[in-house]
Amino acid sequence: MTSLASCGAGACRPVTARRPRRLALWLFPLLAPALCASCKMAGGDAVTSEYVRPAASRWNELGIAALESGRPGEAMRHFEEARKMAENARDARAMARAESNLGAAGEALGQYPEAEEHYGIALRLCLEQSDKEGEIRCLNNLGNVKSATGRPNAALDDYRKALELTSTSGIKTLEPILLNNIGVAYRKAGEPARGIQYLTAALEKNTAVSDEDGIASNLTNLGAAHEALGETALAMDAYERALAIDERLGNLGGQATDLNHIAVLREAQRDYERAYDLYLRAYRLNVQIGNRRRAAADRDGLRRTAKLLGIPDPADGDS
Repeated sequence: MTSLASCGAGACRPVTARRPRRLALWLFPLLAPALCASCKMAGGDAVTSEYVRPAASRWNELGIAALESGRPGEAMRHFEEARKMAENARDARAMARAESNLGAAGEALGQYPEAEEHYGIALRLCLEQSDKEGEIRCLNNLGNVKSATGRPNAALDDYRKALELTSTSGIKTLEPILLNNIGVAYRKAGEPARGIQYLTAALEKNTAVSDEDGIASNLTNLGAAHEALGETALAMDAYERALAIDERLGNLGGQATDLNHIAVLREAQRDYERAYDLYLRAYRLNVQIGNRRRAAADRDGLRRTAKLLGIPDPADGDS
């Protein structure tokens, strides 16, 4: 699912079938326009909005950088600082941004109840401020948490509300992300064919604006939907096209996810040598970027295929 962090504008990605990827990680860092590395506070403990927004934005910027580098715990601490400043200044818009970013960090840590609570608070603050874009983003993020916790139908309710808001508010830039996430939710709800309709619509919109990151996400998720329908050739084609784009973009996390998907299909086809090589590449990429959970899944694939090939598991020598 695509997470839209904070109530403003920015970018990241969502998750696929087996692999929590761009679907849950389409984080949108919504920073205030002015970022100040050394903003001075207005005397005492009270901080006015004149100072809090650039300073809180700096904390948000640090948090987003940590989150995108695979350090969600550190990100959480930065976002908490941003929230403290916003609360002290009674700046509702800055508070909404901080709460949304705390939700994104909670998601990355697997703390889904806490993430849902943060997104809920952010949504309430956005509603109070009549912040339509923020409302769309918060609904999307709530949908992501529900989808990740086995509630795809509840997620669809949130995504549909957000999609309707993109039409009534004229905020069309978020439409492809919502179409993508609706498609993933339908697959998770056991309707992959319907999911393909939405994913294809998202792909068409991203292709029209040459959004390669979005295109790669859509292709990965289309691959998962085709795989769910038993359409192996179509799934393989989608995953390989996504991998080519991720390699061109230098997206290591995306490459690792694509490689894992292709490895699973190759293993199912009993092409163990290629599956082994793909799992190994995915494993090393996930170790490189510090994604232990995904590296563990790749390691399982390596062990299975190494055993079938009668060779040692090279991951045993890695940490």
